[in-house]
Amino acid sequence: WAFRACLSDPQSGAILGQYAVKECGYKKIAVIYEIGSDFSVGVTGEFSKNVEASGGTIVSKEAYNTGDVDYRAVLTKIKNAGDFDALYIASGYYKQIGLIANQARELGIEQPFLTTEGAMSSDVFNIASDSVEGMIYNVAVDTGSENVNDLLKDFEAEWGYDPSLNVGPDCYLAYDAFMLLTGAIEKAGTVEADKIREALENTTEL
Repeated sequence: WAFRACLSDPQSGAILGQYAVKECGYKKIAVIYEIGSDFSVGVTGEFSKNVEASGGTIVSKEAYNTGDVDYRAVLTKIKNAGDFDALYIASGYYKQIGLIANQARELGIEQPFLTTEGAMSSDVFNIASDSVEGMIYNVAVDTGSENVNDLLKDFEAEWGYDPSLNVGPDCYLAYDAFMLLTGAIEKAGTVEADKIREALENTTEL
């Protein structure tokens, strides 16, 4: 058995697919994804399914290979495939997201970008700067909440650095996972696996 503190890949793709059409008004969307990545393929599938279920259309879907750093040929195919309202960059890593955004702008692709929580890194701006201005992505962390600010302050006071730099939402989700586990052990009153599992299954708040 396993538990997780973060959104699943299908949830992430589904939520953004619905949001893109219903809230942003993007009816025609192009997609670039990594063919060798289970994450990228998975979120692309759920994103595409939910775009279409929400009344939108995937007008182009092109793949690049793991390890690529030049995406211009793939982006050119997307550009030449027809008009679209937004480009979904289905990558989980800020470096790929930044490079793709830069190269898309260089090729004259001016449409807004949608992407994954991989963009939640300050380094994406170091790579792409103005190219990622206005980029939309979903993440299961409210970085403006008091709880998050308190966590960062306490961590920096203890360890001397900001744990949120260039790791996306991982530091917050790791904290939640730790709190879920320790909370379940306390509720169970034992370290027996079955009892901890039962406590986790019945946890409704931290």
